[in-house]
Amino acid sequence: MKRISLLIFTILFVCLQSCQKVDPITKEPVDPRDKFLGTWKATDSFTEANGTIVTQTYSFMVLKSDEEDMLTLLGFANLGSPVLQAKIDGNKFQIPNSAVVINNMQGSFHASGDLINEKLTYQYSIVTPTINRTYTGTAVR
Repeated sequence: MKRISLLIFTILFVCLQSCQKVDPITKEPVDPRDKFLGTWKATDSFTEANGTIVTQTYSFMVLKSDEEDMLTLLGFANLGSPVLQAKIDGNKFQIPNSAVVINNMQGSFHASGDLINEKLTYQYSIVTPTINRTYTGTAVR
């Protein structure tokens, strides 16, 4: 009787543990952050007051953060540092106001964007005492 009870308990335990969202092809749990992970090649631009469009290209990395709906971005916006944290919701991401240092000046940074067909499209703003710019950009792996 003890063996049957142990067997039933084990089967019940395994069944309850497997009640996670799974990928129908691989049968593994789906982490909504996975589609954002990797090294991205970015092109950003902003328009100066005189109408000149300034473009920059760079690479940045996206890693999983400790929280389930958060990403860590290294080198995003060609900032180098700080490490930025983005909150995801489906295919959208948002970086709330974050402190940055640009040209030895304290400033703020925020961004938002979408992942559509393996392409990130985003907008971000940098504000310091002498800079107030809004950039648009895209990135691909």
